[in-house]
Amino acid sequence: MVWLDAHGDFNTPVTSPSGNPHGMVLALLAGLTPYLPQAVPPWRLHLWGVRDLDPGERSLLTALGVEVRDVDATRAEWPGLLRAVGRDVLVSFDCDCCQPDVAPGTMTPVANGFERAEVLRMVRQIGEARRVLALDVVELHPDRDREDRTAELARDVALAAVRARVRARVAPLVAAGAAVTAPLV
Repeated sequence: MVWLDAHGDFNTPVTSPSGNPHGMVLALLAGLTPYLPQAVPPWRLHLWGVRDLDPGERSLLTALGVEVRDVDATRAEWPGLLRAVGRDVLVSFDCDCCQPDVAPGTMTPVANGFERAEVLRMVRQIGEARRVLALDVVELHPDRDREDRTAELARDVALAAVRARVRARVAPLVAAGAAVTAPLV
Protein backbone atom coordinates (compact mmCIF):
# COMPACT_ATOMS: atom_id res chain seq x y z
CA MET A 1 0.00 0.00 0.00
CA VAL A 2 1.34 3.40 -1.01
CA TRP A 3 0.12 6.15 1.28
CA LEU A 4 0.74 9.65 -0.12
CA ASP A 5 -0.11 11.90 2.80
CA ALA A 6 1.23 14.66 5.02
CA HIS A 7 0.16 12.52 8.00
CA GLY A 8 0.84 8.95 9.03
CA ASP A 9 -2.74 8.15 10.12
CA PHE A 10 -1.11 5.50 12.31
CA ASN A 11 -2.49 6.53 15.70
CA THR A 12 -4.42 4.19 17.97
CA PRO A 13 -7.00 5.23 20.57
CA VAL A 14 -4.12 5.15 23.08
CA THR A 15 -1.62 7.29 21.09
CA SER A 16 -4.01 9.77 19.47
CA PRO A 17 -4.00 13.26 21.02
CA SER A 18 -7.27 14.15 19.26
CA GLY A 19 -9.10 10.83 19.26
CA ASN A 20 -10.14 11.43 15.63
CA PRO A 21 -10.67 8.10 13.85
CA HIS A 22 -9.44 9.55 10.54
CA GLY A 23 -5.98 9.68 12.12
CA MET A 24 -6.14 5.94 12.87
CA VAL A 25 -6.92 4.47 9.46
CA LEU A 26 -3.59 2.77 8.86
CA ALA A 27 -3.34 1.53 12.45
CA LEU A 28 -6.77 -0.04 11.98
CA LEU A 29 -5.71 -1.67 8.70
CA ALA A 30 -2.48 -2.89 10.31
CA GLY A 31 -4.50 -4.60 13.05
CA LEU A 32 -3.22 -2.44 15.91
CA THR A 33 -6.65 -1.90 17.44
CA PRO A 34 -9.21 -4.37 18.75
CA TYR A 35 -11.72 -3.21 16.12
CA LEU A 36 -10.46 -4.95 12.98
CA PRO A 37 -8.20 -7.86 12.14
CA GLN A 38 -5.02 -7.04 10.25
CA ALA A 39 -5.76 -6.28 6.60
CA VAL A 40 -2.32 -4.97 5.63
CA PRO A 41 0.88 -6.01 7.41
CA PRO A 42 3.02 -3.03 8.44
CA TRP A 43 5.95 -4.18 6.28
CA ARG A 44 3.72 -3.67 3.18
CA LEU A 45 3.08 0.00 4.00
CA HIS A 46 4.92 2.76 2.13
CA LEU A 47 4.19 6.21 3.55
CA TRP A 48 5.53 8.97 1.33
CA GLY A 49 5.37 12.72 1.84
CA VAL A 50 4.75 12.41 5.58
CA ARG A 51 5.79 15.44 7.58
CA ASP A 52 3.34 15.72 10.50
CA LEU A 53 3.43 12.83 12.98
CA ASP A 54 2.26 12.64 16.58
CA PRO A 55 4.90 11.29 19.02
CA GLY A 56 3.07 8.03 19.77
CA GLU A 57 2.37 7.50 16.10
CA ARG A 58 6.06 8.03 15.27
CA SER A 59 7.03 5.47 17.93
CA LEU A 60 4.64 2.87 16.53
CA LEU A 61 5.84 3.40 12.96
CA THR A 62 9.47 3.10 14.03
CA ALA A 63 8.88 0.04 16.25
CA LEU A 64 7.07 -1.78 13.43
CA GLY A 65 9.64 -0.81 10.78
CA VAL A 66 7.13 0.93 8.54
CA GLU A 67 8.70 2.76 5.61
CA VAL A 68 8.09 6.48 6.19
CA ARG A 69 9.60 9.15 3.96
CA ASP A 70 9.10 12.88 4.06
CA VAL A 71 8.85 14.89 0.86
CA ASP A 72 12.60 15.46 0.45
CA ALA A 73 13.44 11.80 1.07
CA THR A 74 10.70 10.69 -1.34
CA ARG A 75 12.15 12.92 -4.03
CA ALA A 76 15.73 11.84 -3.37
CA GLU A 77 14.99 8.12 -3.12
CA TRP A 78 12.24 7.95 -5.76
CA PRO A 79 13.46 5.26 -8.15
CA GLY A 80 14.37 2.94 -5.27
CA LEU A 81 11.11 3.57 -3.45
CA LEU A 82 9.12 2.64 -6.54
CA ARG A 83 11.18 -0.53 -7.05
CA ALA A 84 10.48 -1.62 -3.45
CA VAL A 85 6.71 -1.60 -3.95
CA GLY A 86 5.11 -4.97 -4.68
CA ARG A 87 3.53 -5.80 -8.02
CA ASP A 88 -0.04 -5.22 -6.82
CA VAL A 89 -0.60 -1.96 -5.00
CA LEU A 90 -3.31 0.04 -3.32
CA VAL A 91 -2.72 3.80 -3.57
CA SER A 92 -4.17 6.26 -1.11
CA PHE A 93 -3.80 9.86 -2.19
CA ASP A 94 -4.48 12.50 0.47
CA CYS A 95 -4.64 15.95 -1.09
CA ASP A 96 -2.70 17.37 1.86
CA CYS A 97 0.45 15.57 0.65
CA CYS A 98 0.79 18.58 -1.66
CA GLN A 99 1.76 22.14 -0.93
CA PRO A 100 -1.12 24.11 0.63
CA ASP A 101 -1.24 26.45 -2.38
CA VAL A 102 -1.46 23.41 -4.71
CA ALA A 103 -4.28 21.83 -2.69
CA PRO A 104 -5.93 24.51 -0.55
CA GLY A 105 -9.15 22.51 -0.18
CA THR A 106 -8.11 20.31 2.75
CA MET A 107 -8.87 20.38 6.46
CA THR A 108 -5.28 19.67 7.49
CA PRO A 109 -2.81 21.53 5.24
CA VAL A 110 0.89 21.11 6.03
CA ALA A 111 3.67 23.21 4.50
CA ASN A 112 6.49 21.80 2.36
CA GLY A 113 4.48 19.27 0.38
CA PHE A 114 4.70 17.95 -3.14
CA GLU A 115 4.12 20.12 -6.18
CA ARG A 116 1.26 19.27 -8.53
CA ALA A 117 3.41 18.05 -11.43
CA GLU A 118 5.57 15.80 -9.29
CA VAL A 119 2.66 14.08 -7.57
CA LEU A 120 0.96 13.46 -10.92
CA ARG A 121 4.24 12.03 -12.23
CA MET A 122 4.56 9.78 -9.17
CA VAL A 123 1.03 8.42 -9.53
CA ARG A 124 1.55 7.88 -13.26
CA GLN A 125 4.83 6.06 -12.69
CA ILE A 126 3.29 3.88 -9.98
CA GLY A 127 0.50 3.00 -12.41
CA GLU A 128 2.95 2.22 -15.19
CA ALA A 129 5.27 0.11 -13.04
CA ARG A 130 2.74 -1.65 -10.83
CA ARG A 131 -0.80 -2.98 -11.01
CA VAL A 132 -2.91 -0.46 -9.10
CA LEU A 133 -5.76 -2.50 -7.65
CA ALA A 134 -7.41 0.43 -5.91
CA LEU A 135 -7.03 4.17 -5.58
CA ASP A 136 -8.66 6.43 -3.07
CA VAL A 137 -8.50 10.20 -3.06
CA VAL A 138 -9.21 11.84 0.29
CA GLU A 139 -9.17 15.19 2.06
CA LEU A 140 -10.97 17.12 -0.65
CA HIS A 141 -13.08 19.81 0.98
CA PRO A 142 -14.71 21.93 -1.74
CA ASP A 143 -15.81 24.51 0.83
CA ARG A 144 -12.14 25.30 1.49
CA ASP A 145 -10.96 25.02 -2.11
CA ARG A 146 -9.87 28.01 -4.15
CA GLU A 147 -10.45 28.14 -7.89
CA ASP A 148 -11.14 24.37 -7.85
CA ARG A 149 -7.40 23.69 -7.52
CA THR A 150 -7.83 20.77 -5.13
CA ALA A 151 -10.81 19.33 -6.99
CA GLU A 152 -8.90 19.44 -10.27
CA LEU A 153 -5.86 17.88 -8.61
CA ALA A 154 -8.00 15.05 -7.22
CA ARG A 155 -9.54 14.47 -10.65
CA ASP A 156 -6.15 14.52 -12.35
CA VAL A 157 -4.65 12.07 -9.85
CA ALA A 158 -7.45 9.61 -10.58
CA LEU A 159 -7.05 10.13 -14.33
CA ALA A 160 -3.27 9.67 -14.12
CA ALA A 161 -3.72 6.32 -12.38
CA VAL A 162 -6.39 5.13 -14.81
CA ARG A 163 -4.48 6.27 -17.88
CA ALA A 164 -1.31 4.56 -16.69
CA ARG A 165 -3.23 1.33 -16.10
CA VAL A 166 -4.86 1.45 -19.52
CA ARG A 167 -1.49 2.11 -21.19
CA ALA A 168 0.06 -0.77 -19.26
CA ARG A 169 -2.68 -3.13 -20.47
CA VAL A 170 -2.66 -1.90 -24.07
CA ALA A 171 1.13 -1.75 -24.58
CA PRO A 172 1.63 -5.55 -24.79
CA LEU A 173 -1.20 -5.78 -27.33
CA VAL A 174 0.32 -3.07 -29.48
CA ALA A 175 3.76 -4.68 -29.21
CA ALA A 176 2.24 -7.95 -30.39
CA GLY A 177 0.71 -6.21 -33.41
CA ALA A 178 -2.90 -6.32 -32.26
CA ALA A 179 -5.19 -3.60 -33.52
CA VAL A 180 -6.32 -1.42 -30.66
CA THR A 181 -9.40 0.57 -31.55
CA ALA A 182 -10.54 1.80 -28.14
CA PRO A 183 -9.15 5.25 -27.31
CA LEU A 184 -6.94 5.59 -24.29
CA VAL A 185 -8.63 7.38 -21.45
